[in-house]
Formats: sequence, C-alpha cells, structure tokens
Amino acid sequence: VIAGELLALQGWLGAFDLKWQRHNPIDLDLCTRCNACVAACPEQAIGLDYQIDLQRCIDLELPGAIEAGQLHVEFQPQVKFANGEVIGFEALVRWKHPKIGMVPPPDIVNAAIRLRKSGQLTRFVAEQSCAFIRALDRQPFPPVKIAINVSPREFSIDSPACILKDLC
Repeated sequence: VIAGELLALQGWLGAFDLKWQRHNPIDLDLCTRCNACVAACPEQAIGLDYQIDLQRCIDLELPGAIEAGQLHVEFQPQVKFANGEVIGFEALVRWKHPKIGMVPPPDIVNAAIRLRKSGQLTRFVAEQSCAFIRALDRQPFPPVKIAINVSPREFSIDSPACILKDLC
C-alpha cells in the first residue's frame, strides 16, 4: 500500500521511474499492521487502512489552537510593479501544528467554517492586522492598506466591518 500523491511516472516495458510525495506520516513500508496506532490515536483519526485523516486532526485541534495562540499571521507585501513601492499588505493566517507541521491555509479556513469558528478566526486575523497597522503608524512610512481575506459566508454570520470597527 502506498499512501501519497503520484507526481510522475515514466518508463517502458517494466522499467519504470516513479516519483511520489508521501502524505501519510505512517511509513507503510515499516508498518506491521498491528493496529496499535489505531488504538492509541486520541483523535481516532487513523483508519484500518492506516491512513491518517489529517482533516479530522485539524478539526479537533483548531479551536484550542486559536485560543492558545498557536496560529499566527504573516503580512505579505503588495508591491506596485512600476516602481517597487510597497502599497499594502495581505494578512495570511498560518498554523505550524506541533505534530503535522504547516497546515495549509485553506484547511484552516475550511475547518473553521465547519466548526463554526470562522468568526473567531476572522477576529484573530483582524486583531493581528490592527496591531500591525499600529506598529506601522509608529514608523515614518506612508499609509498602507491591509487586505484580509474573508469567506462570503462570514458576512452572514459576523460582520467583518463591525469586528474591525471594534478593534481598530
């Protein structure tokens, strides 16, 4: 059993070169299929196929990660192409999970929506963005804009404008 994503397959008449990316933290070549990992997993996220359901892990741990401050926001500069001038920043949420490493932002956002924590996530990103703006205001820089990506569903749940008005 190979767990991962096929990246490339080349060959002819039985001589093949296979390149793949492993997605499952369980090395199935070394696994004895004793089911100890299935029984020991506190999230119950390992199936009998020995594949780890990373989305289940994310769903179970995201609420605590938000509250514990394990997420952070990076500010990617937006640059005017003509002269290289920084005209703004985009706020990008990041989470380095202690067990599985960097969690892709779409997985964070989708889990927050499923768990009805998107308002809490938006508020966290907004708080970090306001702190960043205040830090920039203390420097001799011209004013810049901060872009925060918000799910369209968010507008019907929590008003991002009201969140920003409360914070900034």
